[in-house]
Amino acid sequence: MRQLLQQELEMMKTMLKIKKNFSPEKEKLETAIYARKSTEDIHATSIPTQIAECRALIAQNADLLHISEEHIYKEDGKSGMFMDNRDSLQEMLSEIRRKKIDVVILYHHDRLTRRIEDFEAMKRELEQLKVLIVFGDIYYENTPMGEFFESMMFGVSQLELR
Repeated sequence: MRQLLQQELEMMKTMLKIKKNFSPEKEKLETAIYARKSTEDIHATSIPTQIAECRALIAQNADLLHISEEHIYKEDGKSGMFMDNRDSLQEMLSEIRRKKIDVVILYHHDRLTRRIEDFEAMKRELEQLKVLIVFGDIYYENTPMGEFFESMMFGVSQLELR
């Protein structure tokens, strides 16, 4: 799992500062972990390993991030090609919409979804809700080149299932 970049840390600090203006008691950003392992993928990292790596990243940034046990979402034996049959993902999205989560951390970008269309829709919604997605394997810059690379990587993830 990678270290957070300075750019990501600055975004989180700004998010926290803005949220403190509305809720002065807010000390840290509420963080969720989403871990998924598909039964077809025998090489995928186990759910406990994914969670441990995400927890380590949160611990390294404990001045900004907080995780509650109820915000650890796990899907075992669920394909990344479908969103509607993943109860934990839907539960996490529901909590996000209720403004209970500020940051979502995933071990690897393809744990969220393996469909470009689903990722683009989810990304738009999370951006509107001011929720930051952190992938443990890569950081996509908010530039045209970063967006191109992000689309390319999700395209590769989708292609791997065909």
